[in-house]
Amino acid sequence: MLKKGTQHKEDYIHLKSSRLFRHLPLEYIEEMKQLSDFKRFLAGTKLLQEGQRNDRVFFLLKGKVGIYSQSELIMHLQKNGDIFGEMSVISNQPCSATVIAETDVELFSLHVQELNQIGGFSENKLLHIFYQIFSSALTEKLAYTTKKAERFEKTNRLLGSTRDQLQKANDGLEKRVEQRTVELIQANKKLQEEIVERKRMEADLRQSQKMQSLGTLAGGIAHDFNNVLYAMLGYAELAQQDVSEKTTSFEFLQEVLVAGKRAKDLIAQILTFSRQNEQELVSCDVTSLLKEALQLIRVTLPSSIEIKMEGGIKQALIYADPVQIHQVIMNLCANSCYAMKKQGGQLLISLDNQLVDESFAQSLQIRSGNYIKLGLSDTGVGIAPDIMEQIFDPYFTTKPLGEGTGMGLAVVHGVIKKHQGAILVKNNPLAGVSFEIYLPVIQAAVSEFQQVNSSKPQGQESILVVDDEPAISKMTEILLTRLGYFVESTVSSREALDKIEKDPYAYDLVLTDQTMPYLTGDQLAEKILTLRPELPIILVTGYGQDISVQRAKKIGFYDLLIKPVMDNELAQVIRSALDQVNEEKNGNNFSD
Repeated sequence: MLKKGTQHKEDYIHLKSSRLFRHLPLEYIEEMKQLSDFKRFLAGTKLLQEGQRNDRVFFLLKGKVGIYSQSELIMHLQKNGDIFGEMSVISNQPCSATVIAETDVELFSLHVQELNQIGGFSENKLLHIFYQIFSSALTEKLAYTTKKAERFEKTNRLLGSTRDQLQKANDGLEKRVEQRTVELIQANKKLQEEIVERKRMEADLRQSQKMQSLGTLAGGIAHDFNNVLYAMLGYAELAQQDVSEKTTSFEFLQEVLVAGKRAKDLIAQILTFSRQNEQELVSCDVTSLLKEALQLIRVTLPSSIEIKMEGGIKQALIYADPVQIHQVIMNLCANSCYAMKKQGGQLLISLDNQLVDESFAQSLQIRSGNYIKLGLSDTGVGIAPDIMEQIFDPYFTTKPLGEGTGMGLAVVHGVIKKHQGAILVKNNPLAGVSFEIYLPVIQAAVSEFQQVNSSKPQGQESILVVDDEPAISKMTEILLTRLGYFVESTVSSREALDKIEKDPYAYDLVLTDQTMPYLTGDQLAEKILTLRPELPIILVTGYGQDISVQRAKKIGFYDLLIKPVMDNELAQVIRSALDQVNEEKNGNNFSD
């Protein structure tokens, strides 16, 4: 509701109390009253509209108004005397902001155009009044705007610093994420390698368990088969003694003995193949080991693969573990045969003496001297040049999954190096691959390789034979009786111990089997030697893994023989044991 200032005394009071007018002279205020309108507006009323023209200047007396630009709050006015609308009046331009009553407000306004209608107001005087009024308001707004700008600048600096910190944090985070990603990739790669290695180890363990089972099975078969073979060969030898060498029966029995010896060698080969424990290095003949290995290889080969031997060496003596050398030959032959299994071919094996000079020795990284050169050459697919340097690496294989472990050539390389030798490999010009193995030779003592004396030594001493196989016990009794000995035999280790306990000096020698009910051979020997320590005992077993030579010697056995034992060998060992006891006895008598 509009009220003229001249009609109400409170209008004068409002103008005089306003902080914008209190510094004006009274005559100015009296003149201003004539131009003012006092108004009340409810909350939410739009007092000025952005973009519309305005011809009034508003002075806030009570309440609170908000100034908005494009619907965004710019500032609030709520002090007595706050002014708005002056900029559009001075510039004669549309309003640059919208003013809304935030609460119920009281204000008065000045209509600028009416100033020209009041007498006594010159243009200069009017401008002076406006300058007086607006300078204070503008100064306050400028101070407010400056303070707000300073706050904005401070906030902007803080935001800039925070943005820099966030950028550094983001860069650091990206670097840590990148580093962590690399670590995770490396850890994953290592884990994959460990998984592969574990699978390989598990495969090796399963293979080891299979070989152990094979060894156990082979040992059981060997024990039983050797007992049967021992009886066959023993009775064949006894029968041959009863017939003339000129008869056909003698010839037939000789063939039985030859076949029996071949069966003995075959059992020895099976045991060698299945044996996994490391043995001591001994003097051995590569020629014999090569023949044994080829006998096993030939039975597994198809007819499309031919094995051919070259070289005139009859004996190639080296200082080695025969089991490992046997394994080397088997692995190399197996590899060559695998390379020829589809198209067939020829495996050429040679064995020669080789003098390795200083220059060649340096290239092989071995000592110069005399060597045995074992050569194996096949006509298979050969080896790709790019993998030639990897073939001796553990677990490296070109065979499909399930057909190879990648350990064959690695084992070969390790064994050859262990025996102070060298191995070379190269592709053949036309087809296939060639391996050359160099092993240092030794000069063997004549006694190690001389033929056993064919004559069977005899005697008249008393011998106790203990074997739970009746055929073997009876056969051994007949054989030794024919050699002049007084022999008693038994199939019971309990009965044998009873005989010794009754009279420890009733026998000059005991010949016992190892695997028997009640007491094994070593257990029986321990009990006998407590009764008579000097009594010679010879152990005869069908399986050499039952007891080692070292343990047999430690228990007190004179010697350990593996069945089947030929009668000449048995006679020699028995005579040697009895003679040693007699020499010791005579020596003691002489010293007394």
